[in-house]
Amino acid sequence: MAKAMARLPREMVDEVLCRLTVRDLLRYRSVCKEWRSRIDGLDFIKMHLKRSSQKMGIFINAFVEGLYWVDLETLDSAVQISHLPFSPEEGQRRRPRTTSILSRGGCSGLLLVEGLGKLAIWNPSTRWHMHVLASGNSAYNSSTSVIGFGCGTLNDGDPKLLISTAISRHPRDEILNYGRRFELFSAKTKTWKTLGTGFPDYFGFEYGYALVHNCDDHNHNALNWIVAPRLGGVAARHEPFILAFDLVTEEQRKFSMPNFQGERCSRYKVVEFGGCLCVVCSVVSDSRFDIWAMKEYGESSTWAKLFSVVPPPSNGSATSYFELIPLTYYKTSDEVLLFVDRKRFNLYDLKTKTSKDVSISGLPAAPFRCFSAELCVSSLVRVDDAMIS
Repeated sequence: MAKAMARLPREMVDEVLCRLTVRDLLRYRSVCKEWRSRIDGLDFIKMHLKRSSQKMGIFINAFVEGLYWVDLETLDSAVQISHLPFSPEEGQRRRPRTTSILSRGGCSGLLLVEGLGKLAIWNPSTRWHMHVLASGNSAYNSSTSVIGFGCGTLNDGDPKLLISTAISRHPRDEILNYGRRFELFSAKTKTWKTLGTGFPDYFGFEYGYALVHNCDDHNHNALNWIVAPRLGGVAARHEPFILAFDLVTEEQRKFSMPNFQGERCSRYKVVEFGGCLCVVCSVVSDSRFDIWAMKEYGESSTWAKLFSVVPPPSNGSATSYFELIPLTYYKTSDEVLLFVDRKRFNLYDLKTKTSKDVSISGLPAAPFRCFSAELCVSSLVRVDDAMIS
């Protein structure tokens, strides 16, 4: 086959190869040296990523039960991932290996994961990984929070990791008088830098972020948080707002929250959904969840309610959800895949306003399971010039 392909123009060969799955491409690297060099080439990796970005999967972290991959197109079965980027150290061989996914939405097929008290950037499709060394200021420990991870652009080979570390402003009062140090890690240069006083010490970074793609005319990606100013170490009595951080220019922007039309909301969560920055709010009055989208990124006047989800009754009685995350439109724009209460998936029909459970075989048995779920694409992306193992 390789000889027959060799007679074809290079562009045609690339077009054929980039339609294959990562699993197939890793096997075909052994066909000949030319194919190995071609598949490992950065131009081909970018071409394959652009095509495969439409084919997503779900990485499920079931904690001590392991990590799983579910094909988004079929949603029928979960495959457990056996090759993790961390190996148990001496004295830990008999303990369960727990690896946590810390990224939100991944980064061109790369995930940020934590295990055995260490951080790593990992491509589960190729098994490539790199360990993140501790910064010069502090080690990664209980006082450190990962508050952001992402690539600056689709073709950016430099994922960045943002952490915050609690520091005491007064030796006698570490609870009410603490601040936080913000540091940014570049995977390409393997270096840390402190963002300094220009990065505001707000309350809320630790409660999740959204990586939104193509935020401006330059197709930059940005991290987004719902935050509020601190006052004496706790959240001040101010209206929360959204803080955005451009991963290329490292500039900050502030956006106002949606106008919730007088509804009282008990919880907010910022997510990326349908290519938009979205806010999910839990409405107190009737236990429903409203999903608001910023139709034009950066323009607070373009907030609009996309849809609402009301938990279906059970045995004639009203029910409620603790948490709801819209993951993606499923096959059509009329159906949304929801991740509910950190334990199950639902398909919600926007026309009929009804939902149905999604049964995925191979996952740990309910009702005791609890997991996290992240959308991710299968890719060949790596950070350095090392060959794929």
